[in-house]
Amino acid sequence: MNFSVLRKSLGVLFVLCSATLYANTATVVSTVGKVEVSRNNVWVALTENEVVREGEVISTGFKSEAIIKYKGSVMKLGPLTRITLEKLATSDTKDDVSVFLNTGAVRSTVNHSENKRVSYTVRNPIAVASVRGTEFIFAGNEIRCFDGAVAVVPARLVNPIRDLGISKPVDREYESEGNVKDNLPAEGS
Repeated sequence: MNFSVLRKSLGVLFVLCSATLYANTATVVSTVGKVEVSRNNVWVALTENEVVREGEVISTGFKSEAIIKYKGSVMKLGPLTRITLEKLATSDTKDDVSVFLNTGAVRSTVNHSENKRVSYTVRNPIAVASVRGTEFIFAGNEIRCFDGAVAVVPARLVNPIRDLGISKPVDREYESEGNVKDNLPAEGS
C-alpha cells in the first residue's frame, strides 16, 4: 500500500471537512448594547467580528441591536430579540439559512452570492416567512416587505425537517416525518 497516497487522501478529506465546518458560521458585523450568545448553556457577550455557529441562540437586550452576516445576506436584530440559527449551509448551487425567531424582530436583507440560489427562512410558532425578494422585517405576528416579495404560511403547515431541512427544530419535537409532537408540559405539570 502506498502510504504517500493515503496521507494525501486523508489531507484532502481533512480540508473538505474543515471547509464544511467553516461554512456553518456567520459573522457579527456590529453590536450596540448587550448582545449575547448561548454557548454550552452559558451566555457570552458578542462583539464585532466574532463568529456565530449553526444551532446557537443569540439575544439582544433593552436598547440593543446586532447585525449578522452570512454569505451575501445580512440580518439586523432589534432590541429584546432572541433568535436561534437553525441552519447555515452552503453548496455549489445554494446558500441555505433558517432562523427561528423566539421573540423580537429581525430585519433581513437577502442578497445572492456567487450566482447561487438563496433559501432564506425566518419562522416562529405562528408563521414561516420564506424570501422571494430581498428585504423584509419579521416581528412576531407582523411581516413587512420593503423590496421583492415574501411568501408566508402558517407554521402549523410546515414540517421543518422535511420542508426546510432543519435537523434539530427549536420549537417542536419530530419523532418521524409527519408525526409532530409539541414540546408542551404534560397536564398537571
